Amino acid sequence: MTLTRRHTLKALLLASAAAAAPGISLANSKPRRVIPWKNWAGTQSCTPAVRSTPKNIDELASVIKAATGSVRAVGSGHSWSPLVPTNDTLLSLRRFSGMLEHDKANNLAKFGAGTKLNKVGPALEEQGMAMFNLPDIDEQSLAGAFSTGTHGTGLELPALHDCIESLTLVTANGDVMECSRAKNAELFDAARVSLGSLGIITDYTLKTPDLFKVERKYWLEELDSALERGEQLARENRHFEFFYIPYSDMSYCYTTDTTDKPITAVQPEDDSVVDTMKNLRDMLSFSTTARRLAMKALIKSVDLPPSYVEVPWRTLSTDRTVPVYEMEYQLPLETGPMAMREVVDYIETNHPEFFVPLEYRYVDGDDAWLSEFYGRKSVSISVHRYREGDDPWNVFTKVQEIFRKYDGRPHWGKVHNYTYEDLKSVYPKIDDFKKVRQELDPEGKFLNDHVRGLLGINA
Repeated sequence: MTLTRRHTLKALLLASAAAAAPGISLANSKPRRVIPWKNWAGTQSCTPAVRSTPKNIDELASVIKAATGSVRAVGSGHSWSPLVPTNDTLLSLRRFSGMLEHDKANNLAKFGAGTKLNKVGPALEEQGMAMFNLPDIDEQSLAGAFSTGTHGTGLELPALHDCIESLTLVTANGDVMECSRAKNAELFDAARVSLGSLGIITDYTLKTPDLFKVERKYWLEELDSALERGEQLARENRHFEFFYIPYSDMSYCYTTDTTDKPITAVQPEDDSVVDTMKNLRDMLSFSTTARRLAMKALIKSVDLPPSYVEVPWRTLSTDRTVPVYEMEYQLPLETGPMAMREVVDYIETNHPEFFVPLEYRYVDGDDAWLSEFYGRKSVSISVHRYREGDDPWNVFTKVQEIFRKYDGRPHWGKVHNYTYEDLKSVYPKIDDFKKVRQELDPEGKFLNDHVRGLLGINA
């Protein structure tokens, strides 16, 4: 019943890997055919004049210093928003990958910034450590996940970038800067979530707890009850989240908590239920009442997965195969239930074509300047629009208005059309970020049109 998309991701990422081969590389004297780039979802693309995959910091610094126009870095290309596209220089960090150092005594591990999240968990497990939390999907690179504020769920668990102890940044003039809370502290606060606009981050040292096991439990609950009990459940459990199933009044809930129980087999996930939801929508489009009755019957007939115990990297991230556009906003904890009810009411009143579940999560606050969770505990609401050829904004326009009303902050990697004027009222440190960025990169080498618009910087 859990929504999955790994098989689609694997196919798309294989194609992306082929497209990530160097085009005209400043790190390689032999010119090669320029290859267009697309993100994993096929919703963003560009044809850069230069594509480069430098193998070390010296080559990376040379590429940056020699580059003309904008320089953007790409990890797994997992964002829906146009953070990556450039017609100038596109850098791949795939050679900056893997565990570089580990210190079990102090629970520290250093990774290349191009390392995928799904490689971090196994590497840490070998050393008796783990990531403190993980997002729904683990195909992103570390730099891509951290730089866009990617998160999991847990009211006492901040977004992923909060585990960064230090990082290495290569600036526009090729300088290499080490940043931590004790060294270049302001730059560290800006760089943890930076949208790739300060320079190129080559590695991270992470604070990693000892390896632990978690137990996951599933159940169904009416939406109103899930919203009323949600904060309590989020406080009582390490992780709590739910998916609301449109036109059913029901939510698919689960908790995940640490345990000393032995590891058990994980039952393969069944994503055929989502196809059935789509079929019910198509067959019962003449009557939302009939559809609601059929959806409730379907949901009640589905066998929920049994509880199981595993290590975090095998549990916290799941597979997704449904082709969607995704809009996600982070809202103050206290306004989450009101916003969710308004979004559901709008969708079910105006969009009978809608069928993909909405996700509701909890995230702790942190102090990274451009973090979507800066200074406040938050509810995260994700609205997934099935890709059927129509414009997703026929739903997202109104949904975004609802989120705006409740001081929502958009996920940097998801669908939104906020500009600097929208963002400055909900990001209290955005002008401090702009100041640091201007000092590091006065010519705007690490900007593209989208990032310029987010930061209110004229071309």
